[in-house]
Amino acid sequence: LTHHAYAFFGLVFVAVYLFVRVLTLEDSWGAKLRTLTFFALAGMCAFFISAFSLLPFILELHEVRGMPKIPFHLLLPALPSWEAMYVIVGTMLRWTPVGHTGNVTYVGISLMLFSILSMGYVIKKRIGVGLGLVICALFSFCTLKSDTMYNVKNFNFLVFFLIALTVYTPDAVRSILRRTAIYARLEKRWGRLFEPKVALLLLALVLIDL
Repeated sequence: LTHHAYAFFGLVFVAVYLFVRVLTLEDSWGAKLRTLTFFALAGMCAFFISAFSLLPFILELHEVRGMPKIPFHLLLPALPSWEAMYVIVGTMLRWTPVGHTGNVTYVGISLMLFSILSMGYVIKKRIGVGLGLVICALFSFCTLKSDTMYNVKNFNFLVFFLIALTVYTPDAVRSILRRTAIYARLEKRWGRLFEPKVALLLLALVLIDL
């Protein structure tokens, strides 16, 4: 939180997540509005706290960084082109040597597929927490811009939300295989250890991939 870009950008993504999360609550609209008002006031307080580093950065942006624009335009979403999507996905799937900065954005094939499965699962089941992560992942993806030095900040948030979604992968896999014969055999053989073993198998796939 001592970095102005991460602090402010993170605050925006938290606001998006909380907005989606509150809307998916099983409560009256009056209660949802009161909850949103509470989080809005908390967000304003957080913005004022972080302003001690954000405002000097904006005022001296051109003199110190050589960047004449303020950083807020980096959070404006726009649908990337096919070429940009190819570059983004390629960056997340391309492994680089240990210690290289490219490892920050490396996801891997396994986690990429797990996050896609989890997206479909939480959308189908309408899970509030998962839907908030999906919206934040899509929002961070649409804010990626290839011509700015702070693009890596949004890329880091995209990787964070994709990885967070994989917590639903075991449930998604069980939901897909529930009506198959192998699912019934494994559930009968493993008994109470069925769910932990499914999670361990998925973790093993991630370790092999990474």
